[in-house]
Amino acid sequence: MRRWFSIGWVLVSFLMIAGGFCLSAAIALVFEASGAGALQAGHVAGGFVGGFFAARASPRRRIAEPAIAGALLVPAVFGILRLVSIEIHLAAGDGVALAALRVAFLTGLGSLVGAIFGQRTSSGEQSSSALRWWGIAMLIDMGLTGVLLLLVSLFLDAFDPLEIALAVRVLGGFGSGFVTQAIAPRPMPWTCGAGVFGLAFAVAMTDPVEGSIPLAVVSGVAIGGIWLIGALGAAVGWALIGSRRAPPAADLPEARLR
Repeated sequence: MRRWFSIGWVLVSFLMIAGGFCLSAAIALVFEASGAGALQAGHVAGGFVGGFFAARASPRRRIAEPAIAGALLVPAVFGILRLVSIEIHLAAGDGVALAALRVAFLTGLGSLVGAIFGQRTSSGEQSSSALRWWGIAMLIDMGLTGVLLLLVSLFLDAFDPLEIALAVRVLGGFGSGFVTQAIAPRPMPWTCGAGVFGLAFAVAMTDPVEGSIPLAVVSGVAIGGIWLIGALGAAVGWALIGSRRAPPAADLPEARLR
């Protein structure tokens, strides 16, 4: 029973690994890391982070799902970039398919190793710590927002960039709250909906804006609004999925003395 394969958990792992990619990219930008070695290390690190937390967040044994999700992420990204005719910079002599397979192998390997470490360090039961689930929410939010940005890039010519950015943030906040609360062991909508803070922190690290107080107020209000939308998504996720996964209350047997 504890070894069942889950397609849904492949999707959850996919988003977490994408979030790990965003996190490793932010760190690389902060330290100005570049070159083929840094890029490959980022792929492995992103897969490891996503696989590790995907395995620890699951109430069951999950090793294959993160590895498959990590292997699928890179071809999906390459495919979307090719659809929008974005030039992919490769090493001399490499083809797109060969490069995608190599990077997919590195990411899948990192995800597999991360999932194994996650299982080894897990107690076998889901943690109910709000702080831990806040971290998972931030990872999922970064991953989902990154995937949505790639998808909406297919429609850049049809919509205003500001409208696209707003739609991505609203959908990303709602979706990350929904997914996080759907896999969480207990209802905590404000925690599961607070994934927006991770992306805000990553943006502040990589591109600090020295603006006026009104700009900071507007940014704070925007983050608060996405947090509210994320909490709403979490409430819906618990109502539709999470509450059905929660273990029912134990019925005490009745005894009657005669």
